[in-house]
Amino acid sequence: MNINDLTPGAARSNASQQRRVDTEKASRDNTLQQATRPGQPASSDRVELSEAARTAQAEAVAQQREIDFARRAMLSIPPLSQDRAEDILQRLQEGFYSQPEVLEQIAGRMIDAAQDEGAAE
Repeated sequence: MNINDLTPGAARSNASQQRRVDTEKASRDNTLQQATRPGQPASSDRVELSEAARTAQAEAVAQQREIDFARRAMLSIPPLSQDRAEDILQRLQEGFYSQPEVLEQIAGRMIDAAQDEGAAE
C-alpha cells in the first residue's frame, strides 16, 4: 500500500515512504516464511469444541439429512395439472377426504409406499 502524505509542509519524500513500505512488506514476508518453513512443526494453536457445540453440529447434520430427504421426496412427485389440482381442491371443500373409507384407503396407500421405499433401500 502506498499512502501519500498530503499535509501542507510535510517533509516526507516519496522515496522515504517507499522504503518504509518495502521494509514493512519484507517484515511480513519474513514472518510468513518463518511460520511455513518445511520441517518445522506448525503453530501450536488449537481449537476445542464444547460438548454443546458438538451436539449442535450433530443436530444440524440430522436436520440437513431430513431436509434433503424431504427435498428428494418433493422432487419425485409428478407435477399436477391445473384440472387435477382444481378437482382435489373441490373434493377438499366438499369433505370427500374426511370420509372414513377414503381415509383408510389413503392410509393404506401411504403404508404401501413406505414399505416399497424401505425395501428399495
